[in-house]
Amino acid sequence: KIVAKIELTDNATENVDINYYSNCPQIGTKQKYKTKGCDGVKVGQKIDFEIELKVKDCSKRRQVIAISPIGIREYSYVEVDVLCDCDCESHSNFTQKNSKLCSDNGDLLCGQCFCHSNYYGKQCECFGEGIAEQEKLVKCRRDINSTILCSNRGKCVCGQCECSESEVYGKYCECDRSSCGTINGKTCGGADRGECCDGACICKEGWTGDLCDCTLNTSSCISPINQKVCSGNGECHCGSCKCFHEKDTAKFAGKYCEYCATCEERCTDLQLYIDFEKAEYKGANCKERWCNFTLEVVDQIANISQKDRKCVFFDSDECQKTFVYSYDELTEKIKVKLKKKRDCREPGVNIWVVIGTIAGFILFVGIIVLLIFRLLVYIKDKREYMLHAKNEESDKRNMELKQPNPLYKEPNKQYNNPMYEQQKS
Repeated sequence: KIVAKIELTDNATENVDINYYSNCPQIGTKQKYKTKGCDGVKVGQKIDFEIELKVKDCSKRRQVIAISPIGIREYSYVEVDVLCDCDCESHSNFTQKNSKLCSDNGDLLCGQCFCHSNYYGKQCECFGEGIAEQEKLVKCRRDINSTILCSNRGKCVCGQCECSESEVYGKYCECDRSSCGTINGKTCGGADRGECCDGACICKEGWTGDLCDCTLNTSSCISPINQKVCSGNGECHCGSCKCFHEKDTAKFAGKYCEYCATCEERCTDLQLYIDFEKAEYKGANCKERWCNFTLEVVDQIANISQKDRKCVFFDSDECQKTFVYSYDELTEKIKVKLKKKRDCREPGVNIWVVIGTIAGFILFVGIIVLLIFRLLVYIKDKREYMLHAKNEESDKRNMELKQPNPLYKEPNKQYNNPMYEQQKS
């Protein structure tokens, strides 16, 4: 007979639970799961079942359970013999009254403590019963509204959690050392830095960061020059200075943010303690930390690095005095390199004389140009005047040579007033 489905059945009593497990072919997995039957079974195909029996009580100590596929009269029999008593119970030698293994609060029977009244626990180490016991169980619950004890990772003993694994710890066994990151093989940087709880590092005082890898101690950021954190020009982050990129248009750098390429540096302060004539240090009486520097005299200052700061001054002889300084992290002192010789101008050269000569020459050339311009204007005007006078003379001569016009009459230039005679008479 061809069967497409197979399902198991049994005749177990109520005090025995039977669970069936199989990896049915229609699921396509090797892992077995809980089921009593499989679909899509082909002819000649083999199906494996695993059976799990659990005895709930001792009401029926002996029975024979028959298991078979539905519709097929083939049976497998399982004989169940429930042992509810130990052989040791029949021997008085296996019973210890008020045993020390039971904290003197119970009797040891067959290796198990049976506690006296008002005591409980695996070794009868806890006192109280009823309401007191329930109150102690509440102390093992991380969430009061939950029934989970010790985060399901330990046992509640006398109101305190005893974690089941060495890697698990915490009041409620909520912490472990395996779910957080490590630094140099140490979870959360080590026990002195932090602990791992709920998959995150809880840092101890003085530490911060995801892995407790950032110290809050600023002692490593104190500048040896002015005793300020990052010289007052930055912030201390995880034990190192982070300099301000811009502060009043200033940009700081260096281990202690002590360098500034755009700031007014300590050139003025340092030059007060340098004897340029003798090329030696004269700051023996200086009480400021920053003037405690080392002086090195060199013939030439070359290969100036980014950390070096160049300082230039002029003395009364208009000679240039040059030195560079930097901070030596090994000695924690300022290191100054002084150029031995001053850079002076050539003797006899007076810049004011040169400037006066150039200004006088420019003025002289200007006057010459102005005079030439006035002369050209005069010559032009003279020529135009002479041409005008010549034209007038020619016009006058032409008038004298012309014949009188017969039709022309001289105008009458005398007029008589008729009213004049009447007034006279």
